[in-house]
Amino acid sequence: MDYKLRGKSLEEIKAEDISDLIDEGIEEGLFIEYKSEEPHGNDLIKELTSLANSYGGYLFLGISEDNGKPEDVVGLDRNPENLRKSIRDRLCTQITPIPDFQVKVIDVDGDQVLVVRVFKSDRKPHIHNQGKVYIRKSESKRGFRPLENHSELQMMFREK
Repeated sequence: MDYKLRGKSLEEIKAEDISDLIDEGIEEGLFIEYKSEEPHGNDLIKELTSLANSYGGYLFLGISEDNGKPEDVVGLDRNPENLRKSIRDRLCTQITPIPDFQVKVIDVDGDQVLVVRVFKSDRKPHIHNQGKVYIRKSESKRGFRPLENHSELQMMFREK
């Protein structure tokens, strides 16, 4: 089943929806990930690859969290448009095949939140450029090499 945040497309998500996520304490899980800042190194691509290989979902950059529960909008350290372009470029060059995704910057009371929606894929597995496949299990991600975990890879193909 394709997960849609509160029944809305990314284009329909507004600042009020982000405030509601925080006010209602919607925790990280299979479909939602919060980051106060851009993840370093390959962690961003690992997060996005794990969403594409699982059920799809949303990554919110610019929201602080404590034990998976959103706390506050902290905004972005980087120019949001440059960050948006950087994420698009990284998704297109570091994951094969490229997952379907959308990126949007939302202003929440003067602070910028970048939202990346990754769609559930029928082109699994999406492979990180380091040769690993990541999947989401609750709020964590687990990397594996396809040949080392053949049964999990077969299960992924059956889910298509």
